[in-house]
Amino acid sequence: GSILLLEQKKFFWAGTIFGLAMGLKQSIWIAVPLAAYYLYQLWRKKQISGTNVRTTIFGTLLVASVIFVPFILWSPFHFYNDLIRYASGSIPFSYAISGSTILQYLVVAHWVPSPWSIIPTWFFELLAGLPALFLTGWWLQKRTTSDQLLTGIAVLTFVVLMCSRYFNPNYFSGIFLFFSTHFALHAPSPSLRQTVCDGTVVK
Repeated sequence: GSILLLEQKKFFWAGTIFGLAMGLKQSIWIAVPLAAYYLYQLWRKKQISGTNVRTTIFGTLLVASVIFVPFILWSPFHFYNDLIRYASGSIPFSYAISGSTILQYLVVAHWVPSPWSIIPTWFFELLAGLPALFLTGWWLQKRTTSDQLLTGIAVLTFVVLMCSRYFNPNYFSGIFLFFSTHFALHAPSPSLRQTVCDGTVVK
C-alpha cells in the first residue's frame, strides 16, 4: 500500500501506511534502511523533491510515534522487554530455536546445548544481513523502481529471518507477498504475454 501511494505521488499517505506497518510487525523494521535508501535514490535521480522525501518521512514517524510513544512513556523498560527481548527469545523460555531457521543446525550439531539456550542471534543476523543489505542497495542504485524495492525487501527479510531465533513456515507467506506484488505492479503487457505464449522471439 505504501509503495502504491508513493507511485501515485501521495507522499504523506505513503509514509503513514509504512509507519502503520512498522507498528504492526517488527520484521518490517528490517526494510527501513532499504526503504530510506530507495527514497534517497529517488531524490538523487531527481524523481522526487526533498520536500517529498521529508513529507514521506514525517508521515512514517507520525504514525509510528502515535503507536509507540504512549507505551514508551508508560514504561520504557517493559516496552523494550516486550517488543525486543521477548520476541527475540532473549528472555528465558520465551521462544525456542525453532522452525526453518539456520540456527537449528547449531542445535542439531550440539554446538548449542538446547533450543531454549540464550544465544546472541543479532550476530548471525548482521553477518548475513549486512551483505544482503549492500547487495539489495546496489540493485536499487542501478535500477530505482518500486518492483526492485519489493524484491530487495523480500530478499533482505528472508536472509535476516533465516538467521533469527525462529522462522515459522507461515513467514514464507509474507515474503512471497513481496515477490508476488512485484509482478502484480509491473506485469507484462497483454501483447507481450500473448507473444511469449505464441512462442515467438521478443527482441
